[in-house]
Amino acid sequence: MKSTQFQLSRTEFERLVREHHAAVYASALRIVRDAGLALDVTQDVYLALLSGRIVLRGEGDERVLRWFAIRAALQSMRAGSHRRAREEGYAMQQREAHANASAETGDTADLLARFVERLPDELRNAVHLRFHEGLTFAKMGEALEISEPSAFDRVKRALERLRESLSRAGLGALALDVEGALQAAAPSAPLAPPLVAQKLALLHTGTKAASITTALLSTMLLVVALVVVLPSLFGNGREVGVVYMDGSGNFRAGVETPLGISELPPSTGRASAVLPREPAAGAATRVAVTVEDSAKIVGRIVDPDHKPSAGLVVLASSTEFQGKFPRYGARARTRADGSFEIEVPVAASGVTSYVLALEGRVEFEREPRAELLTVTNGVTAQAGTLRLKPAPRDEVGFFEHKLKIVDTSGRPIPRVHVTLMRAVRSPEGWSDETWEVGVTTTESGIALLEAGHVGDKVMIVDGRAQGYRRLRLARRIEAGFSEETLQLEYGLEIRGRIVDVDGRAIHPRPAASLQALELQLHALSPAEPNEWIFARIEDDGSFVIGGLDDLAHSLDVAGGPWSRTCMEGVRAGTHDQLITLKREDDPRDLGDHCAEIHARIVDAETQQPVKVDVLAADVDELDAGLTPFEFATDVAPSMLVKRPVQVAWFGDYPEPSDRKQATGLKAGTYAYILRAPGYAPELCGPIELAAREMRSDVVFALVRPTTLSGRVLDSDGRPLANAYVFVGGLGPRSSARLAEIDEELVRTHGKPSRNDIVRTDAEGKFAITGLSPRFDYTVYAVHESLEPITGARIAGREPGSVELRFERRR
Repeated sequence: MKSTQFQLSRTEFERLVREHHAAVYASALRIVRDAGLALDVTQDVYLALLSGRIVLRGEGDERVLRWFAIRAALQSMRAGSHRRAREEGYAMQQREAHANASAETGDTADLLARFVERLPDELRNAVHLRFHEGLTFAKMGEALEISEPSAFDRVKRALERLRESLSRAGLGALALDVEGALQAAAPSAPLAPPLVAQKLALLHTGTKAASITTALLSTMLLVVALVVVLPSLFGNGREVGVVYMDGSGNFRAGVETPLGISELPPSTGRASAVLPREPAAGAATRVAVTVEDSAKIVGRIVDPDHKPSAGLVVLASSTEFQGKFPRYGARARTRADGSFEIEVPVAASGVTSYVLALEGRVEFEREPRAELLTVTNGVTAQAGTLRLKPAPRDEVGFFEHKLKIVDTSGRPIPRVHVTLMRAVRSPEGWSDETWEVGVTTTESGIALLEAGHVGDKVMIVDGRAQGYRRLRLARRIEAGFSEETLQLEYGLEIRGRIVDVDGRAIHPRPAASLQALELQLHALSPAEPNEWIFARIEDDGSFVIGGLDDLAHSLDVAGGPWSRTCMEGVRAGTHDQLITLKREDDPRDLGDHCAEIHARIVDAETQQPVKVDVLAADVDELDAGLTPFEFATDVAPSMLVKRPVQVAWFGDYPEPSDRKQATGLKAGTYAYILRAPGYAPELCGPIELAAREMRSDVVFALVRPTTLSGRVLDSDGRPLANAYVFVGGLGPRSSARLAEIDEELVRTHGKPSRNDIVRTDAEGKFAITGLSPRFDYTVYAVHESLEPITGARIAGREPGSVELRFERRR
């Protein structure tokens, strides 16, 4: 099926609605968690399909529609004006959410789902996209508009949060393999409300002349969000991987047609720093950006058998970013002999670094990030010969694999968890290791693995709970019945005692609330940094961590009133490890703590203590080597307003206090920030900390905030409504923030979802409250159709009133 805007027949449209609307609705609902919003998103996707903004090829149609539903749902959450209120309400609910957590309530899937729902939005969405939608980290980054490493970090933090929450709720067995449990307990698709398919089908009027508006009047169950969602989702040219935009502005999709990022609309008047769509074989295409010069990158690509690979699209993306995307990029297609030549922009500095990657589902044998090249004006950079990663075999076929697990003496081992993964990326370009089946051995040590694909597999055998080493094995399984016996070896142990600073034994004991345990200890292996290996702690404070490889491990104590520890390099086989804990609020340099910052809070005028909520203070990591001058002039002025976040609190909520502590920190440079009601934000930094260093000399002396007011005019001197004004510093970080806000303003067609900017009213007036009198500020203004302007430098102690005037249209 190849359709265009006026070729999508009513029959085809109704079929697409009938076959895929439930999946589209389910993908949207998992993100927005609101049935009405999910219906909005579903209708938006089908409206885009009907109007020709999405064009399907008959292959992978559901995958493409679900991808757009995910993007639309995420954009809806960013752009909706109700977002902050919902976040605050949800965060307040979470403080008591633990009261319903019980190991006896519901089955494992339902129980795990409840813990996932308590995660902050960014972590919950990461879990859904990774485990329920099956996206790779690269695809997650595209959907969330973050980098691939950031997507990986969100999943890692989500898993850590789940492990910690499950452990505190007395669900240690589930915490041990939470990743496998998420794979196994992927929720069934939510059912779309009745009559939705019929209502969506009515969008197609059956004639060219009938308007979409007429069709919308017949779909009163579905609220349209075209103005907010469609322009920013389907017109921003940012989708990557499965869709591309052609010269007529239509999106094209197909299994074998990855997305090339389109140019920005000409009306913006901005230079495009994105990749062109489809190069000819052997030819390179240059990005339309204003640069001083260019350079070439040449190389050759061969397959795993060292034969030339023709027709591959090689991508070059700069390591310098503009907002959340590479600033420069170009691409070329390999020739018959596997060679390629890419002409890339070079910044005015004369040097630019690029990372090479391949479009589609093809990967280099080495990590693509290793293909890093630095190019210089007019110089040809040699990438050399790059070999492709062998493609794992994966075919449809039923198999039964009987696995018997025994110890070194041949005795069967019960209760060993076995997970089988398909060691292949799915046809949709999703996870490289797709979960297939997971079972636990019987009393006879038997695990029967059954599934519907044959070929290359990854088998994970986890008997750590019984003290055995965890195995990760590559297997090729054929159709039919097969069996094997695996022998597990006892791993090494780390043994020791946990005591407080007075030498008294510390042991887990039931807490007052349903968080269940107030202390946990786990080890982290450098070979598996995402796997927590939990300790068994006895009443006398002695502990044992078993099933370890012969490596140095990190030990982490968390929970209860105790400071987190940062114990590195503890070798497996150590049997006399002593861990000394101090209380989290103890500012003394005692015990095995990480780096910490302890502060007291006073009113600057009266010097009297000021008690604030536990969430009023937070710490941000800064770039290493940041000077106090750079912090005060460039960084701090942009940190006044904190973006909304959701917080789930387990246990009793602390009382307000005039003492604050940031614990569990690694060596680095930090800013400690306090935002107390009625006072200006107080920022202390840069604070440089060595490993396990204790800073107890920080004082937050709070002062009253000041307000900047003014008005914004257009180029003719008339008041300008719907402009956005904000304050920042003066330097590269502030310039980057200006570019990011301006890019978001254009991308969202004048509707950015930020809380650190203010909008002018009908008379062009604005007021920025909550400024700290300790800093000087630069005033910035942005508008969808006008070039950004930088206003006067003002003093925070007496900001007064300013007038800003735009000069040029885009």
